[in-house]
Amino acid sequence: MLAMRTLRSIAALEQFECLGSACEDTCCKGWGMQLTAETVERYRTHAPELLDAITSGEAQHIMRRDAQTDHCVKLEAGWCGIHRAYGTDFLGDACNFFPRSTRSLGDDVVMSASLSCPEVVRLALWHENPVALGDAREQRVPYGLKDYLPESLDTQQAYAVHRIFIDYMLREDLTAEDALMHSAISADALASIAMTDWIEALPFYLRTASGRVPQPEVQPSDAFNLLNMLCVLIALSKPTSRPRLDHTLMDMYSALAVHFDAQQLSIMISEQSSASYANLYDRWERYGNQALQPMLKRWCAMQYSVQLFPYAGHGSNARERLNLIAVRYAITRLGLMCLMMHYPDGTLPPQEAQIRVVQSIARFMDHLSDPTTLLSMVHHLGWMHNARLRGMLQGGLRIQLPDALCAI
Repeated sequence: MLAMRTLRSIAALEQFECLGSACEDTCCKGWGMQLTAETVERYRTHAPELLDAITSGEAQHIMRRDAQTDHCVKLEAGWCGIHRAYGTDFLGDACNFFPRSTRSLGDDVVMSASLSCPEVVRLALWHENPVALGDAREQRVPYGLKDYLPESLDTQQAYAVHRIFIDYMLREDLTAEDALMHSAISADALASIAMTDWIEALPFYLRTASGRVPQPEVQPSDAFNLLNMLCVLIALSKPTSRPRLDHTLMDMYSALAVHFDAQQLSIMISEQSSASYANLYDRWERYGNQALQPMLKRWCAMQYSVQLFPYAGHGSNARERLNLIAVRYAITRLGLMCLMMHYPDGTLPPQEAQIRVVQSIARFMDHLSDPTTLLSMVHHLGWMHNARLRGMLQGGLRIQLPDALCAI
């Protein structure tokens, strides 16, 4: 069956090799790596000794983790013991493919990659055109591969629309914020026409979107609500060790002069918070924004790629999916802004520190199993409306904070 399909992967993946024991945030820790029924049956038939490594929890079949370390019980000196002793055929789909994200688009099987993996962040955000597609080395595909091809489009038409969004994001004359805003406005326009007309209409919608961008409706608490949103999602998720994310959060608390009240599920601002953010924003505009735009636009392009936007990802339609990408972008950008407070004026944080911020947030956000809470917060804060979305993407500027943040 595979011989009848086209298997392609992004450029960043073709350079990827697992770092194993050298990885600073192994995927073999903290996650319930799922197993399909086919893999469990393979163990039962050919390697029954591996059945002891299977339990249930986040899914019907997952790899068991050590209660003390939270590592998979088959992790041995930084490497998978099943992989070493039995080969990749005995790895479950989750373990075999991570950090790959594999989706079917009609006759094409497209592999992208998650920024949850530190090595993918290195390969994707500091190299030209990481999302360019080529023939894939990988020949195995997941057992439960979902086809995201809309009924009214063929594979080439659907992929052309996807590629138009990516190419627009990577334009050198646009900022990531402008490209996201134009994409949101264009997604609204696409919803009003037949999908068969998307490939012809989308370039026009994007080209003329700047004339339809409303004046920004800025709320002074937007940046703080982004951090609050992240903290609420973490507080509501299953407890596990997240040292790199904790490091990122501590940077953000310190830079913004806030703390998170886990009982009230709210960021608590201080008398210094407004001035701290004004200083943070000023430093970002002077030293960080322009220098990091190429990396930030590749971040967005990777999100479009891994979600096969506008067809997949969280959200029920293209506009919801785009807004969730925009919110994740703003949270990640805020993490990078806060990181800059630790370095002298004019000095960018080292690449490894930037990788830690990007990857630690992605590792958590990529694996939200249910977007309901996130979407409800986005709607509650008004970020589904274009004026509010633009205000949030602009960063809140230097406006005095109210006495209390908006409740989420």
